[in-house]
Amino acid sequence: MPRRKAIDNDALFKELISDYFPEFVVFANPELFEAIDWSKGFEFLEQEMINALKGRFRQKNKRRFTDKLVKVYLKSGEILFIFVHIEIQHKPEENFPERMLEYRYFIKMKYGQDDVSAYAVFTGDPPDESKLHYEKDTFGTSLKYHYTSLIAAKMDEATLIAMKQNAMALALLAAKYAYESKGNPTLRLQYKNKLADLIQAAGIDVDKFWKLIIFVMDFVNLPRTYELDFLRHQESLIFSTEEKMTISEGTKEMATRFYERAYGYNPLDEKKKAQALERKLEEEHARAEEERIRAEEGHARAEEERLRAEEEHARAEEERLRAEEEHARAEEERLRAEEEKHQRHQIILNMYHHAKMEVAQIVLVTGVEEKEILCILAYARQAKDDSSDLSF
Repeated sequence: MPRRKAIDNDALFKELISDYFPEFVVFANPELFEAIDWSKGFEFLEQEMINALKGRFRQKNKRRFTDKLVKVYLKSGEILFIFVHIEIQHKPEENFPERMLEYRYFIKMKYGQDDVSAYAVFTGDPPDESKLHYEKDTFGTSLKYHYTSLIAAKMDEATLIAMKQNAMALALLAAKYAYESKGNPTLRLQYKNKLADLIQAAGIDVDKFWKLIIFVMDFVNLPRTYELDFLRHQESLIFSTEEKMTISEGTKEMATRFYERAYGYNPLDEKKKAQALERKLEEEHARAEEERIRAEEGHARAEEERLRAEEEHARAEEERLRAEEEHARAEEERLRAEEEKHQRHQIILNMYHHAKMEVAQIVLVTGVEEKEILCILAYARQAKDDSSDLSF
């Protein structure tokens, strides 16, 4: 599960200015707002400046140009650069004015532009007067650089509340409340609920509503127990009855954004991922099941072929055994016939030689044809002659 990211208050303000830059300008400098030709749009250049200054002007443990630089077009046709530096630290750095001047030099070196309107936004402790401008005198040579400073802690609460539809006014009011309630979580909880009520009463569009709610959720931080009280209070306002109610899409979106801000990921996205994974697993399971069924069918066919082959082999073996039995019977019949023939021949020979019977008498007694008897006698004489020749 993704881990919750650490809250970056500096990034919260810069993101809000990026989303609602015209509102920042009208809050910080209404005269400049009227002078800008908004129909021509505007361009954020801080990343371009960061890339251009990589490796240059490096100072140990000092960040360089991490704020907002915006190029706008005036109705007069001129180009103007608006630089906004956001100071989140409780106490501004000792060389803060010098850093503001350096940023102006960087803009001049990169773009050759002298028309720069600079703003320092202090969201923590109010700075000393010396931090609101740069001044240097060197033997008769002086350098002064003044910029517009927006100090949340010193701003009038009623004025900010009256401008509650302006994202920058609400953000600075949140910073003011956070400063005034340092070390007092009970007061901070009251302020945080008040900010949430102001945002809901502002009558702003849904997207802006959620961005400001999330800004307050993150910027005005509370100890865990107080944060839970805040969430319960807001929940009681949204779900004001225990009766079953239809939850609007806006309420669902609020819950989703709170969840995403708290845990670092969107539960709906995770649900979609889980559903996609479930579908994928189901498809893989279905494919595996198809493969299993196909394999079983193949195995069944192979088993059927094996059984058929065994049956054919058994039939062939049976035929072979039957043929062997028939051959054995035939051989037995042949031997028996040979034996009977031999005995018959021997009887005929005994009748002829020992009993001195005539051929006609032998035919009458044995029933053997005369021709066959003559052949038997001839064969016996031939055999005797052959035997005499061998003896000789």
